[in-house]
Amino acid sequence: MTLSTEAHLTAGDAAGATVEGLRPWVAIQRNRRSGAGRQYHALTALIRELRRQGWQPRLFSSRVELDAAVRHRPEHPPRAIVAAGGDGTVLDVLSRHPGLPMAILPLGTENLLARYYGIPPRDGVAVARMIVAGRTRRIDLGVVGDRRFSVLVSCGFDAEVVRRLHESRCGPITRLHYAPPLVQALASYPYPEVRTYVDEAMEPLIGGMVVVANLPRYGLHLPLVPTAIPDDGLFDIRVFPHRSVPGMLYDLLYLLMRGAWWGGGLPCVRGRRVRIESDRPAPVEVDGDPLGTTPIELRIEPSAATLYVP
Repeated sequence: MTLSTEAHLTAGDAAGATVEGLRPWVAIQRNRRSGAGRQYHALTALIRELRRQGWQPRLFSSRVELDAAVRHRPEHPPRAIVAAGGDGTVLDVLSRHPGLPMAILPLGTENLLARYYGIPPRDGVAVARMIVAGRTRRIDLGVVGDRRFSVLVSCGFDAEVVRRLHESRCGPITRLHYAPPLVQALASYPYPEVRTYVDEAMEPLIGGMVVVANLPRYGLHLPLVPTAIPDDGLFDIRVFPHRSVPGMLYDLLYLLMRGAWWGGGLPCVRGRRVRIESDRPAPVEVDGDPLGTTPIELRIEPSAATLYVP
């Protein structure tokens, strides 16, 4: 059975459920780039286990079709929207449907939010049972422009690497794909000065890179902002003073060797609103996706999302 056939069957089943208005249904947002191999088996396992539990799954590759299905019967919303993909898919679902409970079927490279809550990767049966069990957590969401995010926004060198990676992306990402853009950024990134204003502070924090975190997870398990808590109503903001490659390496080694919780000479503050500026445009990324350049403004939405957890 192909994935397209599975999608057709689940759409038909859920249409009947909508008419009856009785059986719970689940919308599954599939990332087209995460549909082969083990990812395919995880999706079909999720669908079969939901059916076995008496729930109606609907699989969508099109965001427009999923949004239309959710709007069609507002009195009978899905019990969950499953983000089946990586951190970018999670970000997309949270931005479009923050008011609906979300589950994650981790199919990406880092899976930061899923890893934090112990959601097993590529395990459709476990995710289906997690949804049916109904245990949820309320988490904060950050807002930047018209986008919401669960993990972090960063500005500086790492955002430049993300920008270069996505410009050349043509399929699923592995950690090896970061090597070429990393080398390119090391050779050419100009390290503009970045000014960060937190809440009502008149004086900015100044550096070459800033991370505004809602979650302590970061790619490659780097302890950049390990004090962040996803349900405390606050961002944790860390400013890195480096303006060069040696400075960046020093800041990173400082955290790794001195102990990430100590922090020492790397400023880390908490706040609800953040404004980031620079005289020369600096790249920005949100949850692993490029987000243009400075200036940007961010705010926190406490307890804005509901997430199914094990």
